Amino acid sequence: MSRNINQRQKSAFREIIKGTAIFGGTQMVSMLSGLVRGKFLAIILGAHGMGVSSLLASAIQPVQQFFAMGLPSAAVSSIAHATDETEQRQRATALRRSTLLLALAAAAFLIISASMLSSVTFGTDTDYTLWFAALAAAVFFNMLAACENTILQSFRQLKALALCNIVTAAAGVLISIPILYVMGIEGIVPSMIVLALVSWAFARWHTLKLRITTRQQWTTTFALSRKMIILGMTMMVAALLGSLSVYAVNTFINISGTTEHVAFYQTASVITVQCTTMVFTALATDYYPHLTQVIADRIKTLRLINQQSQVVMLLTAPVAALLMVFAPVVVRVLFTSEFDIIVPLVQMMSFAFLMRAYYFPLDYICLAKGDKAFFFCIEGIWTNAKMLLLFIGGYHLFGLSGLGYAAIANGLLDAVMSTVMVRWRYGVAYSPLTMAVVAVNALLVAAVMAVTLWVEDYMIKWVAAGVLTLVITINSLIQIKKRTGTWSIRHHR
Repeated sequence: MSRNINQRQKSAFREIIKGTAIFGGTQMVSMLSGLVRGKFLAIILGAHGMGVSSLLASAIQPVQQFFAMGLPSAAVSSIAHATDETEQRQRATALRRSTLLLALAAAAFLIISASMLSSVTFGTDTDYTLWFAALAAAVFFNMLAACENTILQSFRQLKALALCNIVTAAAGVLISIPILYVMGIEGIVPSMIVLALVSWAFARWHTLKLRITTRQQWTTTFALSRKMIILGMTMMVAALLGSLSVYAVNTFINISGTTEHVAFYQTASVITVQCTTMVFTALATDYYPHLTQVIADRIKTLRLINQQSQVVMLLTAPVAALLMVFAPVVVRVLFTSEFDIIVPLVQMMSFAFLMRAYYFPLDYICLAKGDKAFFFCIEGIWTNAKMLLLFIGGYHLFGLSGLGYAAIANGLLDAVMSTVMVRWRYGVAYSPLTMAVVAVNALLVAAVMAVTLWVEDYMIKWVAAGVLTLVITINSLIQIKKRTGTWSIRHHR
């Protein structure tokens, strides 16, 4: 019996690692495709053309986010939480119908407000009204594509979802570049429309295989969508408050410090986020719907969050340590020597990234349960109020270094808060084994940070940091091998 349980546990760990590898690779392809596309855009369009492209994209993004009403994220929980396959299909149909109506509303808004958006974005001297009106098509198909990708994620069609992401990234290079090469700046809008259309068509082709089409009365559609939209709007408002908090911090730094410090802070954040996004997106893509499916069973929930936590900690610890060690190289390669000042900030933010890995699996519990009030209180109010106080206070007291101290304090407080609140509200806690994995990796990564920040002798600093990073990496590989029973991520029967 114990041997069978052990085999099931190893199989579960293999599935988590497999999903992470699939979407980690997908995120890497997307990132590289973005870099290639950006390089060609710079060559073909020049600074002015890239500026126009960025302004158009940044102008339509809020419109798309507002009219989506957080539905894609909320729908993952709703569909995965269905009691049977029939109910899953009903909820997927409701999502598709609701998204169609919201996408039409977003497109109509863009057409109606095209002239105003042109004036606000580019000023009164240049008229891009027709361009904004045409972008209604891009927003329409982008929203439909997001809907189909949500359905794939909810049904845990991981390979299909990964393929859709890869095709979208590749299309950004293979379709956009020829159009822009032939049409120049006039091809910006057509390339955005074609890319959105291709993304939707490929995702739709995969969801057709699920055969989820079912007859449904509009009253049923509205009833099912209403619950998803309520949770989605809660998430959207929380995200909006987060954006406002970041804006407030940047404004405070600019007023009480310098514009250069704003640039340094944002650059350090971007470098850290580029690494964290790849890891967390890969993990959350499968974890969220899986957690929603088992959330009613406390034993399965505890098993899943502990497995997920151990995997995320073992994967992020080497990444955080490597980022600390290679921060000087990354900054110098991507930027100029003027930005060398942000190296300590990147190293401190990397440790905060590890703290996020600790509470990351816990934060999804309230979403999986559909606990809207608790989610808004924690993610919307507590998280943003705390962030404002820490980052503004940290910068006021210690300048640029204070932002790094604030990032670490923010991560530690979130870790404590998540642990206490999840245990109090849901009776869920990490096992002693998970806490041991967390403690060992946190202490080792903290040692790397301490060495890179405070050891003055150059040779001792980098030899010690390198040895510690090697120890962390080898330990993670051994622990993953121990849990999966294999070095391969393939499924073993």
